[in-house]
Amino acid sequence: MSVINQMLKDLEQRSPEQGGGNAAPIAVPEKTSTVKVVAYTVLVLLVVNAVGIYIWQLLNENSALKQQNQARPAAISTSVNSQQSTPIKVIENKEQATAKLPSKEEVIENSSTDKEAFAEQMAAKNMPRRELSKAQFPPVQASEQSAVKPPVSENKVAVKQVQQATNSVVNHAQVTPASKEQELQVTAKPVAKMSVSRRQLTAEELVTQKMAQAEELLAAKDIAKAEQRLEDILIISPNHIQARKKLAALWFGRKAYQKASNLLSQGIALYPQDKSLRVMKAQVHLKQQQATLAYQTLLPLAELEDVEYQVMLANVAQQSSQWQSAIDAYKLLEKMQPGSGRWPLGLAIVYDKTSQFPLAIQAYKAALLKSGLTASSAEFAEQRIKALGE
Repeated sequence: MSVINQMLKDLEQRSPEQGGGNAAPIAVPEKTSTVKVVAYTVLVLLVVNAVGIYIWQLLNENSALKQQNQARPAAISTSVNSQQSTPIKVIENKEQATAKLPSKEEVIENSSTDKEAFAEQMAAKNMPRRELSKAQFPPVQASEQSAVKPPVSENKVAVKQVQQATNSVVNHAQVTPASKEQELQVTAKPVAKMSVSRRQLTAEELVTQKMAQAEELLAAKDIAKAEQRLEDILIISPNHIQARKKLAALWFGRKAYQKASNLLSQGIALYPQDKSLRVMKAQVHLKQQQATLAYQTLLPLAELEDVEYQVMLANVAQQSSQWQSAIDAYKLLEKMQPGSGRWPLGLAIVYDKTSQFPLAIQAYKAALLKSGLTASSAEFAEQRIKALGE
């Protein structure tokens, strides 16, 4: 206001000077500037007053919210303390205990009301401050704070706490032996749980599983799938000799001689003393008219005392003209089965082919003295003895 008064005084002082007549053009712009200054001043005052009123309203609303939030816990604590201060009587019989326990409908109602109250509180907290008005949250006076009542849900929570305390007192109270039969017995039923876990098979278990599958496929005459299972076994366990023999036999049966020979050669390298692998490989070579390779396969175990092995060695030795090996094989057979005439007869034939006639005659005579010869074999031995000069 002092600024406005000063402006008015300046105008009064300048008014006599304007009577001269020459100052008239200058007075008009000075009056216009004064009016603008007054208008700006009034506008600034209005804006400042509006901002002050807005801030004052916000402060009142915040204070009202704080008073309400402080009043609710205080009221809850006073109601709980008043309820807990009442003496709790020990329930002596089952009828009184069941009468004071809340029903299922009450528990459901309490939980639903609690959820609604909690939802309302969260919605109130999430609302922006500008949407709050004095009509929704009126300021609470200090004298009225004690009269604020807690929500219904909070009262019910307090009641439930009191009931739980009562039940614990009843369960731990000492009663007479006569009243023990009437005492409530709550048994917790164990919850059945089922868990499914995967266990990775070991290499041995996987090999056993695939071997059983291969046997089933062979029984069903599904050769292709059986070969696949056996190949899987050899990939997992190259030392599995049975899978190697079965797979070699399957390849030999479908005339895959080269694959069978390679597979058996790998097996012999792993198990050089295994006679069956050498016999199978010798059979593969004989099918291919490779008597020399068959003989070389069997020769490392020439001293093995096995009838089947020595018979094959004697035969492939004769086919490959390895006469001494054939003679040694027949002598070993005669040692293993001295009562059989087959082995002296085979030895006599080898002597006969190598022009060792005295030894051949002696072997023919030994064969005739022993059993096991067919009529045609005995007749052949007699004819050779006569032919050789006896």
